[in-house]
Amino acid sequence: MIPERILLFHFTALKNLPFILQAGGLKSKNSLKREAVRSVNIAYNHIQDRRARTLVPQTGLSLHDYVPFMFAPRSPMLYAIINGQVSEAEETNQNEIIYFVTDVADIADKVDFVFTDHQAVCSYASFYNELKDLDKIDWPLFFEEPKMGGYCQFFYNKTIEDRYCKRRESREAEFLIKEFMPLALIRGIAVRTEEAKNKVETLLKNSHINLNVFVCPAWYF
Repeated sequence: MIPERILLFHFTALKNLPFILQAGGLKSKNSLKREAVRSVNIAYNHIQDRRARTLVPQTGLSLHDYVPFMFAPRSPMLYAIINGQVSEAEETNQNEIIYFVTDVADIADKVDFVFTDHQAVCSYASFYNELKDLDKIDWPLFFEEPKMGGYCQFFYNKTIEDRYCKRRESREAEFLIKEFMPLALIRGIAVRTEEAKNKVETLLKNSHINLNVFVCPAWYF
């Protein structure tokens, strides 16, 4: 069953916020590359290489032509970053990582999107462009107990239980927005600490941009 409310999350280093505010939104990797913009990296290089080569069906575009959002915070990727498993990450302090948060219902008729039922680089991931197909996502893996911050605390795979064999990949299902996600469609920015909130609010004020900033430690580790 499709949840009544589906929030979307895009996380990045707080140090990238000034450019994002200047640009008026989040840009795809290929857009940043064309503009020769260098952002603070918090991703695996080899995964980014795969994403650059992974084509979105019937579009002629790669994953790098889209801005990726996830369907839950506390992602496996964030866990890997803050535990030093991503050697190329230039920011590993989760207090310096922020979430842009929006709602599917707010944006679906305003952006060009596709979404997947697993991490988009998986060979078995399926791509969809109609909201009715959101039922293809394994929602119980997102919302079953035990919960933290409204989402299931666990995401790792367990081979001894069939329904958890691809739990990580299912929890990394993606909502992909073509080329650009304007700040006008963002509900707010979430951070882990009051200190981070103060930094973000100062940058927003200096840029004359009005966005709510929330302290949500349960969305972190």
